Amino acid sequence: MLEFPRTDWADAARNSAALQVHLLGSVDFESFLRVQECLASEIAARTDRRGILLVCEHPPVITIGRNGSLADILVEDRELRSRKLTIRQISRGGGTMLHGPGQLALYPLLPLDRLKTTVAAYRQCLAEAALKTAQELEIPAELTTTPWGAAGRYGQFALVGASVRSWISHFGLYLNVSLPAATLSPVHWGIESERLTSLSALRMRPIGMAQARESVIRHLAGLLGYEQFHLHTGHPLLRPVRRPTYVHTEV
Repeated sequence: MLEFPRTDWADAARNSAALQVHLLGSVDFESFLRVQECLASEIAARTDRRGILLVCEHPPVITIGRNGSLADILVEDRELRSRKLTIRQISRGGGTMLHGPGQLALYPLLPLDRLKTTVAAYRQCLAEAALKTAQELEIPAELTTTPWGAAGRYGQFALVGASVRSWISHFGLYLNVSLPAATLSPVHWGIESERLTSLSALRMRPIGMAQARESVIRHLAGLLGYEQFHLHTGHPLLRPVRRPTYVHTEV
């Protein structure tokens, strides 16, 4: 179990109400799932407001949430293999989603009951963090509810896929920073009025992952009511993916 350094009782009290943010780099989805369960159990055993935010990118993978199905996948198995896409059915909200380098995945593990918030309010915070990030980058955007997330003039760039078990939040927000449009084609997203896009495409010039990451973390921490957050690189329970991954920045 991860222990954070404490210098005195005042530090301990502050940390108990802080958000611990772990920047994980590129992480295999199966490894992430195992660590999420471990950390969720740790938070459930506590009695304070401390939360954990895992921030990463994933190698190419398609996840199917409670509102999705295999019918949402529009290509044959051979093409999936050629694109090195695996499929994983999971217990989050939302439909079928494609993840890969260029998409920022944010997974808050929070004690919602101790934070005195509702599931609907939590989901709203995730979407608003994406919206505020876009606005800070001078990208006109608005919230969406079918599915939950945020969209700009030419498409949706953020999707919320969250779940709550025993008042502990799981999964979270997927923010397309520079994910190329062609990457999204194998999946039917269930969006009638919006196509999927990225912040870089909406801004019509590349946006660095570090810039978008800093902005969305700051906004999300504030919206969730955390006055302070502490940044950590990596996590003792999780090894980053070693093989090279590339962020596509062409608009």
